[in-house]
Amino acid sequence: MVNSGETLTLLVTGAGAPGIRGTLYALRHNPDRRPVRIIGVDMQAKVVGALLADKFYTIPPPETAEYIAALLKICQREKRISDIAADDSRDCQARVFACRT
Repeated sequence: MVNSGETLTLLVTGAGAPGIRGTLYALRHNPDRRPVRIIGVDMQAKVVGALLADKFYTIPPPETAEYIAALLKICQREKRISDIAADDSRDCQARVFACRT
């Protein structure tokens, strides 16, 4: 189990999705009061999540072969990603959970 004071680093896909502001707010104001570092990703560069995340990356569309490779590269670059919050249930996004370390 992770220490309650330890910062969680979360990779959030769909940083341009409707409602992302509320999602990021809920993550930051979690009931356990855990500090959270949010890494947002989206296909578009100019999205609200880019302004609200601690770090942001533009990535290819999830339907492309490059999508998984881009997420894995971000996981390697950022290190210590605690979890991935996917904006939907696409099968290709579920495979990325393998990058947990």
